[in-house]
Amino acid sequence: MEDYTKGNRIPSKTLFWEYDFEKVMEDKEDSRALIVSRIIALGSAEDWYAGFDMYGVERFGQIAKEEVIDMSPIDLNYICYLYGFKKEDTICYIRKQLRKQFLSS
Repeated sequence: MEDYTKGNRIPSKTLFWEYDFEKVMEDKEDSRALIVSRIIALGSAEDWYAGFDMYGVERFGQIAKEEVIDMSPIDLNYICYLYGFKKEDTICYIRKQLRKQFLSS
């Protein structure tokens, strides 16, 4: 198997069970929101380290903040705690608030 990472780790194939794993890893820049969201929601510690190897610790957080559009409240709170973000500044939270406004109007 090819090494798709900066380091020597790759996320578990089981995180991407419904996708072609090889294609996801080859297009890791185009698939970054998917990869980061799956690691946050379902990943083990090793998967987190693989994500950090792929994107760097700070960029992993920026992807979570600016590109991941759906997270559970627990995952959102964890990422905000981990990186010191305000949840109101994440795209995930903003989209949830806009959906609430749209549905209530």
